Amino acid sequence: MGVTGHKQIDRDFRDYAKGVEKGLKKKFLKWVNKLANDAQRHCPVKTGAGRTSIHGMVEKSGGTLTGVYGSNAKHLVHIEFGTSRIKVGTREEPLTTWPAKEATDTQDVAGGAQETMPFMRVAWEENKTALGKDLKNIGKEVKLKGKKI
Repeated sequence: MGVTGHKQIDRDFRDYAKGVEKGLKKKFLKWVNKLANDAQRHCPVKTGAGRTSIHGMVEKSGGTLTGVYGSNAKHLVHIEFGTSRIKVGTREEPLTTWPAKEATDTQDVAGGAQETMPFMRVAWEENKTALGKDLKNIGKEVKLKGKKI
């Protein structure tokens, strides 16, 4: 007695695995781009290379997908986290003005230190609940041969 149809089942499972990965990658890319766009919107630097350097991408290493958003502009870390001995804004209550940039009634804060003005963390805080809900529903969106499962 032989088993028939097992090759088709194997193909279907491979297709399913590819569909899951494709669906996750698409979802991750959507979210990292949303996070990057929101970080750009919150970035206190209105023009220049810093703001336009904020982007998102999805990386795959082995069987793991990772969504990343950020910037390679080195000066943005000082805007996000500030420098030592300074007044600190928080994710919940970020500083909304940048006295050093605006030059209105500014003081030398701790010998010229930069105040904290989070924008990457603010983007995360705004989106993390919706992102979690969206990822919980990813299985409903994965398709096998054009049909939702």
